[in-house]
Amino acid sequence: MLTFSAMTENKALTLTLSIPAPLTTHLWSNAAPNFISDQPDRFWTYDSLELPDPHLPVFRDGMMMWTESMSDALILRACEGQLGHATTLLFDEAGFSAGPVILSSRPYPAWEKGEMR
Repeated sequence: MLTFSAMTENKALTLTLSIPAPLTTHLWSNAAPNFISDQPDRFWTYDSLELPDPHLPVFRDGMMMWTESMSDALILRACEGQLGHATTLLFDEAGFSAGPVILSSRPYPAWEKGEMR
């Protein structure tokens, strides 16, 4: 089960979803190892105090996941958090996809090998 809260117009919204972890791979359309430091002007973070800086060491060996929509990104971010990974939400200036990017501390090789944790 996945529970996350969001703030909108000074109201907290809490949603509870039950998603099998392997199905979360359908929330993103493409993934890559973290390459933010190679292209520092390409990505920016959304304006939210709760989003960590994508240049923190915890993300160094992490992965980037492009999503189709903000709703997919928010659900994926919550799922990654439930699995114990730090996350932040990015916008890709290059327009690589139609939606936002989740940067996760999950090591990219773990995904490449099919390991969910």
